[in-house]
Amino acid sequence: MISATPYRKVAVGLICFVAAGFLLGRNLSFYRLEEILICWLVFSVAFVALGLAILAGMLVFCAGECVIHWVSTAPRVISTVALRLSEIYSGNNPGGRSK
Repeated sequence: MISATPYRKVAVGLICFVAAGFLLGRNLSFYRLEEILICWLVFSVAFVALGLAILAGMLVFCAGECVIHWVSTAPRVISTVALRLSEIYSGNNPGGRSK
């Protein structure tokens, strides 16, 4: 099986090289180039932060659903376990092993 990591690195490097060449080839001044790159960086960080915030919200929602399910199941499980333990220790255990 071929690993895609080296090819991905080459593709990203090629895209960056082409983008930088396009910006420099347009005969932009250094100030405009710097301004474009800073805006690109700021918007990239903003989109990453937004994506992480959405992911964190989804994770909190799913974890909350699991906690609600566990909490609603706990009283039934505890009562069943308590009933079975009382049957075992009282000697009235019809379905299990004897002492």
